Amino acid sequence: MRYAEHPGRSRGFTLVELLVAFSILGMVSAAAFSSLGMSLMLWSEGQSRIDRTRLEEMSLLRLHEQTRGALPLLYRPSGTERIAFEGSAERLRFVSGRSFGSPLDAPHWVEIRWEQRAGSQGRLLLEERRILPPANRPEEEAYWEGTVLEADSFALMYLEPDNRGEPGAWVAEWSPSPGERLPLAVRFVIQFSGGGAAREVLVPLDYGRHAEEVRNLR
Repeated sequence: MRYAEHPGRSRGFTLVELLVAFSILGMVSAAAFSSLGMSLMLWSEGQSRIDRTRLEEMSLLRLHEQTRGALPLLYRPSGTERIAFEGSAERLRFVSGRSFGSPLDAPHWVEIRWEQRAGSQGRLLLEERRILPPANRPEEEAYWEGTVLEADSFALMYLEPDNRGEPGAWVAEWSPSPGERLPLAVRFVIQFSGGGAAREVLVPLDYGRHAEEVRNLR
């Protein structure tokens, strides 16, 4: 005997249908959370790159300003007067009127030194020292030191003037003799991590052309 279904009664869901629905909902939720997690990771990596680039640009700007403020101060390292500016491809020592680590700008000795570490990035170190009268030598202990930036490689070059005082050739070393003068400019060549072309920063020296006019600052 067959009984007719009541027209107002709903059939409902079976257990199998509920399990299938929950499985689909779980897969959709997992895909959504996975996509959200990937988006957050990419955003975090992008933000880290932006922060790192901003920090590098700030460090380069401060280094640019400090190097540009190099002063042609005369000092006596061993009885003979020399101008306070000497450098190589990985090291530079000079007197600057601008500070990297102190809020007060006053003449002081600056030493920039590149340190290449095996199997990892190198770092550019900077030290500031007080000027000791009457010989104007640098104080033995630095009153400020720190890492300016980290990169894959770093090099310095110096623009020497020609016989007429105009820009001449770029050289990898700068000795204070002969001529008791500053180079016209310094160039930083930096290879940051992540590939791409090397970054070149040109720093004209304020006193590069007028060293003879301001050579005695004591």
